[in-house]
Amino acid sequence: TLTRDGNTTYFASERDGGFGGKDLYMSIKQSDGTWGDAENLGPAINTELDEDAPFFDSGSKTLYFSSQAHGSIGGYDVFKSNFKNDDWTPPESLGYPINSGADDIFFIFNSKQSRAYISSMRTDGIGNYDIYVINYVRPSKVILVTTFSNDLKPKDLKGIVIGSSKKDTINVSLNGKNDFIYNSEEKYKMAIPQYNDNVKVVFEFQTPESYGFFPFYQEVNYDMVVNWKGQLIGYKTTVYSAFFDIEKELKKNKNRVGNLKVEEEYSVFIKTLKPDGGKLQVYTHINYIDTTTVPLVMVNTTKNNTKTVEVLSRNPNAFKTILFDFSKSDLSVEAIADMDVVVNYLNEHKDLNMEIVGHTDSKGLNLFNSILSKKRATQIREYLILEGISGKRLKALGMGESQPVAPNENADGTDNPDGRKQNRRVEFVTIFAK
Repeated sequence: TLTRDGNTTYFASERDGGFGGKDLYMSIKQSDGTWGDAENLGPAINTELDEDAPFFDSGSKTLYFSSQAHGSIGGYDVFKSNFKNDDWTPPESLGYPINSGADDIFFIFNSKQSRAYISSMRTDGIGNYDIYVINYVRPSKVILVTTFSNDLKPKDLKGIVIGSSKKDTINVSLNGKNDFIYNSEEKYKMAIPQYNDNVKVVFEFQTPESYGFFPFYQEVNYDMVVNWKGQLIGYKTTVYSAFFDIEKELKKNKNRVGNLKVEEEYSVFIKTLKPDGGKLQVYTHINYIDTTTVPLVMVNTTKNNTKTVEVLSRNPNAFKTILFDFSKSDLSVEAIADMDVVVNYLNEHKDLNMEIVGHTDSKGLNLFNSILSKKRATQIREYLILEGISGKRLKALGMGESQPVAPNENADGTDNPDGRKQNRRVEFVTIFAK
């Protein structure tokens, strides 16, 4: 093997004067281009058994070689030693799985140290000495950015990332770009605050085996959740973990947008992909706004003293939404308690009528869900009539699964029980009685 500058060579020889068997030697190129005398690397490297197949990494000044000694676990094993203070450090075994119970020899790696090759006689081979490739696992370099969608004002939020060993704790600033190092093939938890409060949302993700020198990309995205009328009902937090060479994939796109910043382009790109659980992991959490203290209606008075009442949205901004168990239309104890608020309000506002609008999640046939949603609304209408509210003021409607306020499925296509729970509901709309 030659050093990078080509001026020093390391080789194995069985010549006289060695320590026994094959020894490792070095020779330095002279000014006239010839090679100088061979110098034995000494007793730190050479033993009474055989040392062979030297490979020198000029960058780290590390000598890799195979030896039958130095505590080999079977035949030739690969060792490494550094040249420090004019001597070689005690050889260290590269260990399993590079070394095996058979001969392992002629170890060498590429210039990036991302891939190595070795010749070995291990039992799973085809013949005698087979050539094996070794992919080096490295810590994962990660770019993490935070984005705010739909005109949300950026906030200086703080989060934390904790590795499974709990020794790797990383503080996260969610107001810009972060550069991190994650361990290869490790489970992590990311705890980040929701947009509208300081309650932490915890996402779990796992880094893949990392061999390359390219950075991975993560994004924390804050977004608004609106109902069918475009009114705000909550905030969504999404974490995208793109554990692949995103720049390489973007180069394949002929319609690549050239006027965006790198992170902006990455952000657009990952939102066009489907999660695969490995290379692209997507996790979403929705925090619905508690609006039980919001005024029930807004009354405007015109110059001629005529009152008009704005129709409130079909969401908890009007009254607290009544939720139902899966495939059920029965009122729970909690729902009955919430209905008392509706009864009292209608008794206080005799000039208002009400639409009672039922909804379902996406499980089941459309026809079944349409009937079930109308049944839920009718159940509440009948309860209000029993409480003394005139049936003429009440109208029951069923929307089936057509107006979800939360995703019934996660981004990766798996079931979202929390989202479906929010969709199994009845909401109220108050209308000024003509």
